Amino acid sequence: METNKILNDNIWNNFWNKVKKTKTCWVWAGTVSGNGYGVFSFKGKMYRAHRFALSLTMNKTLTK
Repeated sequence: METNKILNDNIWNNFWNKVKKTKTCWVWAGTVSGNGYGVFSFKGKMYRAHRFALSLTMNKTLTK
């Protein structure tokens, strides 16, 4: 399994610019997979947006 440190401000901004906040929900406005999950590309790999968000906010490594 590959791990990636997610510390770059450009990655942070690029990801969160794809999230549209409403009064009741945070809506993923980026790419959506064929099964309806939000996905985000990082270093040539696709990750589910909710997992990437958790990794960003917890400042943890992302394991695929």
